[in-house]
Amino acid sequence: MNPDILLVVEDRMISVYMRAFIPTKSLREPGNPNSDYRRELKLAWSRIY
Repeated sequence: MNPDILLVVEDRMISVYMRAFIPTKSLREPGNPNSDYRRELKLAWSRIY
């Protein structure tokens, strides 16, 4: 599964967010066998010009 890349430009700030499939060792929700991963949007890089 490829990561999703999101580029946000606000005024003079550029932010790059990434969403990727990250497997976990334990279940996030006990009893739910499909909760053994994370897929969250994370800030990867930002810069103010």
